[in-house]
Amino acid sequence: MSFLNRSLRSRIFLSMILLVIGASILIVVVTVFQYRENTQDYHRERLIRKETAIRENIDYVIKCLGCRPIDQYTSADAAKYRDWLVEKGLASSSVKRVFSSVKAIVNLAINELGVDSKNAFAGVYLASRGDAKKRKPLSNDSLKHL
Repeated sequence: MSFLNRSLRSRIFLSMILLVIGASILIVVVTVFQYRENTQDYHRERLIRKETAIRENIDYVIKCLGCRPIDQYTSADAAKYRDWLVEKGLASSSVKRVFSSVKAIVNLAINELGVDSKNAFAGVYLASRGDAKKRKPLSNDSLKHL
């Protein structure tokens, strides 16, 4: 039995089913496209944030210790840098984050450039001062307001 020979009720029902299926497919396609675009934007912005943080950490090293070749930094310089960060008012977790970034940058430079040197920033003692602030959860009123 062809589509046109069916009752009006059956034709409307089948048309609505096809319309719902078509709309669902369109929604899936648009959602996937938008998800990919948002993911790419997020990663692009994340890369920019990471690059900015790395540049800031390098500027900290240069401001504190001066600009010189990697193999001329000593563990005493690294300790001086740690103390400078603490005096600057950074929390111990921030000092650890900055130090891990600087260690990674120096390791990369040593490995990529073939510098015959050890990483002066590795092995520096970073004490936890217990200054980390515990974050409190949002109150119910705050959640309702959001």
